[in-house]
Amino acid sequence: MSEDILASLTEVQRQAASHIDGPLLMIAGPGSGKTRVVTHRIAYMISQGVNPYNILALTFTNKAAQEMRLRIERLVSAPGYWMGTFHGFCARLLRQHGNLVGLAENFTILDSKDSKQALKRAIDTANIQLTHTSADSIAWEISNAKSNLLTPEDYQTSSANSYSALTDVTRKAYPAYKQYLLQSNSVDFDDLLLHVAVMLRDNPELRAQLDDRYRYIMVDEYQDTNLAQYAIVRALCLNNQNLSVTGDPDQSIYAWRGANISNIREFEKDYPHAKVVHLEQNYRSTGKILSTADELIAHNRHRKPKKLFTDNAAGEPVRLVCFGHPNDEAAAIAQRIAAEVKRGERDYKDFAIFFRVNAFSRPLERALRNQTPKIPFQIVRGLEFLKRKEVKDIIAYLHLVNNPANNVAFERIVNMPPRGIGKTTLQHLRNHAERYQLTMLQACREAGMIETLSKRAAAAISRFVTLIDVFTTSVHLPLGDLIIEIVDNCGFTTYLEKIDAKTGEDRSANVDELINEAREFQQHFDEDEAENVDQDDTAITQNQTDLEAFLEQVALVSEVDGLDQDTNKVLMMSLHAAKGLEFPSVFIVGVEHGILPHERSMDDDTSLEEERRLLFVGITRAEQQLQISYSQRRTFRGQTRIASPSQFLYELPRDDMQCTLPAGGLASIGNHPNSDFEPTADYFEHPDQSEHDALATEEIEAKLQQAQSILEQVDDDKSQQRASKIDHLADELASLTNITTASELKATTDSEGSQNNTAKKIALADFKQGMLVAHQRYGSGVIVSISGSGDKRTATIKFLDQQQRKFRLAFAPLMYMDS
Repeated sequence: MSEDILASLTEVQRQAASHIDGPLLMIAGPGSGKTRVVTHRIAYMISQGVNPYNILALTFTNKAAQEMRLRIERLVSAPGYWMGTFHGFCARLLRQHGNLVGLAENFTILDSKDSKQALKRAIDTANIQLTHTSADSIAWEISNAKSNLLTPEDYQTSSANSYSALTDVTRKAYPAYKQYLLQSNSVDFDDLLLHVAVMLRDNPELRAQLDDRYRYIMVDEYQDTNLAQYAIVRALCLNNQNLSVTGDPDQSIYAWRGANISNIREFEKDYPHAKVVHLEQNYRSTGKILSTADELIAHNRHRKPKKLFTDNAAGEPVRLVCFGHPNDEAAAIAQRIAAEVKRGERDYKDFAIFFRVNAFSRPLERALRNQTPKIPFQIVRGLEFLKRKEVKDIIAYLHLVNNPANNVAFERIVNMPPRGIGKTTLQHLRNHAERYQLTMLQACREAGMIETLSKRAAAAISRFVTLIDVFTTSVHLPLGDLIIEIVDNCGFTTYLEKIDAKTGEDRSANVDELINEAREFQQHFDEDEAENVDQDDTAITQNQTDLEAFLEQVALVSEVDGLDQDTNKVLMMSLHAAKGLEFPSVFIVGVEHGILPHERSMDDDTSLEEERRLLFVGITRAEQQLQISYSQRRTFRGQTRIASPSQFLYELPRDDMQCTLPAGGLASIGNHPNSDFEPTADYFEHPDQSEHDALATEEIEAKLQQAQSILEQVDDDKSQQRASKIDHLADELASLTNITTASELKATTDSEGSQNNTAKKIALADFKQGMLVAHQRYGSGVIVSISGSGDKRTATIKFLDQQQRKFRLAFAPLMYMDS
């Protein structure tokens, strides 16, 4: 039987799948059959006598876990192993042992929006002033601290030498936030990991018990683990070091949420005797797509070189296309999809469109809708209907019924639907709760004792408490029936009917969908729990109601969990959400300077390499077709600005690609932002531009003389006026065909047969200290210093606002303004 399980694997895959005892590191390139190896390994271990009860498999999404379970079931029938996400596993442990960190087993998991509300309430309660920072910044700082295993006490110590406004306020807000959450019997996402890591650290007997229980641990996407996840895994395999991790350093793209790529890079230091298997053969992409990805990622210096290869056909060339404006980009993509579907070459579900910024989906949505017939599409942003107000309101009722200490849920629904409990009444309740260390619902039960409350307000509060008590007695009802009980008896049905009548919406349908979701969940609840249950989990299975399990699932839903690839729709998603997916035809849009790589990554090599990995991940999602595109101009906050191609595009093997670019090269400007762009051969032919060039040069010289005279003015009182004139001048220069940006100079200098005489006279090396330049955003300035060479040649420029900024000359939208 065991040989049958391994029969379909390659020799390299067998080496990994047949390894049972001892640490194992699988470096799995994109499309190398990683999931196949992991699932076959679990099945093989069970066939060799390993007790499923001792197997723990951790993934990063519920979707990945479900796919693995289905594959394992096809290979072997052996319930009892535990497979799920890190957060799901930690929630499970806290249901059993949460008392060790101050939690009751019915604790609430707050989503990001609710946790932010909890933070704001904690800040208000502690009278913390946010003079020089914001709640969002504090939330980010606390999240980062938790990801790095810093409790409020640890944060006080680690930030002792920091005197920024953010750390000063966070030192006060973090302990207040922790206290508020514990009083509400609630946790945020980061707490799930931090609490378990602390629990394992401070309770050696429990750690040893769990170590003995989970003797074989597998972690998927190990390159994306943070310090807390690393600590949990290390703690669980101190005695039994049968730890298997799978990942690819070249696909580490989550540093912004705490992921530490060194976890996988230093695995062999942590486990010197680990077996290492490299899965480098790609079974997904064509040869040309794979070589494009391989050449791009080779520019990352901090990586172990590896050569991806495939036996697949070379396939058609990767397309690199320049568009005048995102509207043109979207229209061309929609037309191409419609044409291929009409010819019967593909279905809509074969196409995916990726972007770095979610806002880039807007023109694409319009373009897909404008096709005749309309192109069906789905935007992957999690289960959107769970984020709708009316749905979150009902879920808040469920939370309060399940966990009466949940102050966040209480504040959301105490006056929803409106029942005469206003802001003043709520503040009186908060004051009473704070004075006597009560939850908000407990304070409501003492409404008659609060002298500042009017009789009318106290009566309204009393009716609300009675309502919650009635719902609590109905908690034994089937989950769908409980929701119906709440909706009908709290007045929500009537409230929504009135709202729908006024707005023409159908919010009631969303509540109906929630009821359907709840009923479907309950149907699978008992059988799913029975498959995963074992003697150590009996207590939690018996005590955790379907309500608790449902609320936990809703809280832990990930961005791709709502993805249904079986429906015939074009999928649109961020590059981060695309991780782990694959599609026959992929479009990557908006590959522009400041977008990909993101502007926040420009001055940091580590961040820049992660941005390059992000594009690498996007490219390697494509199986047969890939188009990468950028726009010459992009509208941002109502203003249309020049957009520069991403520096990553210069790193692609353009000689082997099908490039549809303007005549002047990759960075040329020539198309009007409002034109209906059609990437035809005629558009990209090299026209006779000699007359136009002469005119443009004459106009540029006139503008430069004008700029020189403006800059020579010494009246400081008019500096703002001069800056405005220079900005206007920069816009005028940008409208000319021969705009002289540094990136264009490089492109036109390298371009054979270029007719741009102005560009020929200047190379990157000709930018000198003291030279006058203009930037499309910051206006005019003077180069005060230059360092580096080639693409890394960097200029420090002092602008009229007296600020100094650094730019890489090869890619910055700088205009040379000296004669």
